[in-house]
Amino acid sequence: MNIILTRVSSAVPSFAFLLPLILGGCGERAAVNPADAAPAVHEKELTSEDYFAQLHKEAETGNAEAQFKLGWIYMHGEGYTGVIFMRDVPKDTDKAHEWYQKAAAQGNAEAQYNLGMLYRLGLGVKADAKNAFVWLQKAAAQGNDIAQYNLGVMYAEGAGVKRNLSRACAWLALAAAQGNEKAKKNYLEIDAKLTEEQRAEGQQLAASWKKGNII
Repeated sequence: MNIILTRVSSAVPSFAFLLPLILGGCGERAAVNPADAAPAVHEKELTSEDYFAQLHKEAETGNAEAQFKLGWIYMHGEGYTGVIFMRDVPKDTDKAHEWYQKAAAQGNAEAQYNLGMLYRLGLGVKADAKNAFVWLQKAAAQGNDIAQYNLGVMYAEGAGVKRNLSRACAWLALAAAQGNEKAKKNYLEIDAKLTEEQRAEGQQLAASWKKGNII
């Protein structure tokens, strides 16, 4: 089965941007003699390095979204800071893991998914199926369809958790309901091998999750 590695909703193509024009005062103003006016103050034009430094500051103050974005950028060597799209950043899986871990610990579902996949594939860390399962389960519980898909795969394979086809189908069905095509395909393949009892259990588990219960 193919396993999707990463996905990010915040990344967008680079674009031109304008710094905001700051206006002083409001309403009517007395006429000013141009000769008496103070020299215009020009704002410093920020560089991509400046924006990257700002993202670091936000992450260091505990901003989970900024921490996730830093993890993504260090993992891929590029990514969206929230203002501009960074390119040509030296890849660093250790830093990616560090920032994903911080964001995931605060409940960021995308960071939890990405962290889980780092452990699943052994990227920047020693491969650890049990740790991968823990983080993917957290992301899946928040409705992340790719995490739900991968959790279903792990239950089907018995990777990091005891093999359970009913639970595999439950998670694959939940991901498929969100339009995940790989989940749909894998669900049909596994469902065809289930007993009626296993199928009923899987459907019950999926319905229970939809009601807000932990499965």
